[in-house]
Amino acid sequence: MTNGESSFWHGNWSSLGVLCKGKDTYHNATIKVKDLHSNEAGWNLEAVQDDLLVDEVSGIWATKIFLTSEEDEYIWQPSSNGKFSLSSAHGAIRESRIGMKMPSLICWESWKERNSSLYQATSSSQSQVIHGINQVRRDLAVTYPMEKFLAASALGREF
Repeated sequence: MTNGESSFWHGNWSSLGVLCKGKDTYHNATIKVKDLHSNEAGWNLEAVQDDLLVDEVSGIWATKIFLTSEEDEYIWQPSSNGKFSLSSAHGAIRESRIGMKMPSLICWESWKERNSSLYQATSSSQSQVIHGINQVRRDLAVTYPMEKFLAASALGREF
């Protein structure tokens, strides 16, 4: 975690994983980690406490972070240097229970970012591709909660 811009509910910023997973409803859907934490005072969970389980509150209180002015970045866990590569993606697919859905998801998000760059004159980065993949995974987790290919550890974690 650096500047705290990661989504409190949708970001994988703590050892608890994505906090909205398994919740039907939660308030303050756009709240960011920095809105609930300061380096001086620590955590202030008042705005979200009604939506958290006791274990989640304990886990968040135990999460030590220090916010800086540096931008949050996505870390690709399957590689040793945290950077995305096709080789590390292939290795993650081979070693996990992702099955046939993950390669298609990676190709789709890569294709979307490529076309955005070509036809809409936008720039994209590996972080944007990883973020897109994670967003689709979160959406699929809501629709298909029992699918093992959506395990939070399969892709990346926001820091």
